[in-house]
Amino acid sequence: MCESKKKLEPKIQNLKYEASGLDNVVIHGVKVYHCDNCGERYIQYGNHDEIDAAVAEALLKKQKSLTGKEIRFLRTWKGYSGQRFASLLNSSAAHLYRIEAKDSPVNDKFDRLVRLAIMSMTTDRNYELQDMLEGKKELVKYNRIELQLKAGHYSVRFA
Repeated sequence: MCESKKKLEPKIQNLKYEASGLDNVVIHGVKVYHCDNCGERYIQYGNHDEIDAAVAEALLKKQKSLTGKEIRFLRTWKGYSGQRFASLLNSSAAHLYRIEAKDSPVNDKFDRLVRLAIMSMTTDRNYELQDMLEGKKELVKYNRIELQLKAGHYSVRFA
């Protein structure tokens, strides 16, 4: 942390999760340390893997079609390059890059293809998500994803 070695007291804040690359993800209860000596700000989000998994689950549950930024988030969360993911979707990398850069909702067929590809890449299948895509469960409408740390795990709330 800071070279002054002064013990910093955290302030609990709600912050946009900028590392996601998405504009509508907020994490509640983030510890923020600020050093008055050097002006540095240190943010303690928590376990990024758990946060990213919670965001991915929320995106897969959303009612509207995914946007380009959301597809990019899901693709990179799974660790795929644009070229490799496009190949899995039977699409060109240039087409995928255009979709990700445009950041508008994609058509229903491409949306379903992306969701199914992402779900099939998970090691522990979430059958609740499959039921939603098959119309057996209701999808969620929301403008913002809010994450709250409870008992060491992030819970998702849609706002």
